Amino acid sequence: MKFRNNGQFSKLINNNEIRYHKTADRNTNEISNNLSFHFALNGQEHFQVKCRHMSVFPGSFLTLNTGTPYVNSVNSPYPVQLLTIYFGDKFVDDFNNSWLTKDKRLLDNEPLSQERKMVLNETIYPLSVDMKYNIAHINKLVNEHNEDDLLLTEDLYHCLYHKEILQRAERLHFTEKGARNEIYRRLNLAKEYLYSNYNQSISLKQLSGYSFMSINHLLRMFKQAFHKAPHQFLMQIRL
Repeated sequence: MKFRNNGQFSKLINNNEIRYHKTADRNTNEISNNLSFHFALNGQEHFQVKCRHMSVFPGSFLTLNTGTPYVNSVNSPYPVQLLTIYFGDKFVDDFNNSWLTKDKRLLDNEPLSQERKMVLNETIYPLSVDMKYNIAHINKLVNEHNEDDLLLTEDLYHCLYHKEILQRAERLHFTEKGARNEIYRRLNLAKEYLYSNYNQSISLKQLSGYSFMSINHLLRMFKQAFHKAPHQFLMQIRL
């Protein structure tokens, strides 16, 4: 099922939805009905999630969990192409179980847990080389009216299998999971601030204040989590 109207395009595949939208002026209040990934193929799309302000542009994407309310806006002199993927609950559950369950249980067809829901850190992530390829391929297929559902489903699977999403929190050397997750949450605030203000002058004092971390703690943990110091991370965004 798909439709095209005023620069909009939507395709449903295995309970997942791929939505394409081209607009220069947009301001909407929405709720993410499913786990969703948001991409700007050109220009920028701005999001407000509670009190957090984030901007998505080519080279990055935003993840939102099911049930998250948000405001998204575009204000551009030229049309901005937006691509959003809404992952169906069953697709996500199957992926999550295959990721967390030992191979022997999968091979023996043992009952899988229905309680381990996939909940991601709602933040901006960089586009890896693999993700960039997947998104370009998905965009090409849907705009060419390609009906190869198997190929599209494989691309969607590989979008979820994004190592930055699945493993980054594990890089923090904490034995206590609660402490690790809280530090990671604050590091995400710092990262979002860099993405959303990359074209402005940013000081370490501003960055540490926004992320509620001391400067020294921020520098040490940021490098550990993202393999780059904040300044290096900012320079990469600006390239």
